[in-house]
Amino acid sequence: MKHCLNIYTVFALAVLVIIANAQTGSNATKHYEKAGLAFDFPAQWKLTDKSTGDVQYVVVASEDGAVQIAISAQLGSEQQCDFEVASTRITDALIRGVATQIQAGSPLQTRPLKTRVGVLEIDGIEFHGLMNNRRVTSEVYSLRLNLRFVNLVYLRVDDDARGQQAWESIRTTLKLGAPVFKAAAAQAGVPGNPNVLNGRALHLDRPAYPAIAKQAHASGTVVVEVIIDEAGNVISAHPVSGHPLLRASSAVAARGAKFSPTKLCGEPVRVSGVIKYNFVAR
Repeated sequence: MKHCLNIYTVFALAVLVIIANAQTGSNATKHYEKAGLAFDFPAQWKLTDKSTGDVQYVVVASEDGAVQIAISAQLGSEQQCDFEVASTRITDALIRGVATQIQAGSPLQTRPLKTRVGVLEIDGIEFHGLMNNRRVTSEVYSLRLNLRFVNLVYLRVDDDARGQQAWESIRTTLKLGAPVFKAAAAQAGVPGNPNVLNGRALHLDRPAYPAIAKQAHASGTVVVEVIIDEAGNVISAHPVSGHPLLRASSAVAARGAKFSPTKLCGEPVRVSGVIKYNFVAR
């Protein structure tokens, strides 16, 4: 809950006036990709990254700064399984911040909306206000991708729809990569060191003992850091300690390991941990 409250505060303070009222004619686009968040936006627009330690917060604006679209994505994967409660808390803070900036009035009058982000249909709300004596319409959307909360805000001056091209580009190309959980976080309550994955493997190859290692009488423990995908397959294996002559064969063995899928809140997730191999000199 403390983590959720921190996000609530960040959204309430971070949201700026987001107004769409202009766009140049070029169809050229640039690509943004960082911390798993990716999307395309008009090449002549300015992108400002206002991310904090907890929230990725990116604003795309026209050259004169009058056109802005904001994307907020939680950097830390949310492990609270009651998504509706957490999402409502975060989104309500966002809506209040925008409504204050555009003098939307109280009580806030809203209308439900739907749009598509990538292949997903998502819900949002629309409300109206004033900026510089001009009527503006705000759209605020929230969704969860790969256990991360995402919010989109799109505002536009009612008599100028030129921001639509930028909005279409961002929302149709938006992607959020799957986070990687530490095995300890995903397996709370597991006895011993839950980051050591040997005991959880369905299949674990014994690493070869290379001839050059035999000649050198190499021995000891090799620790291999691995990432396991949603299906339980090892997709990355990097030795982090152990005798140099034993590391390569340990990494090869680790890549062939197989695990049961790990789930959080009923959803398969990627996890990281280590596999340990013990070698005895021959």
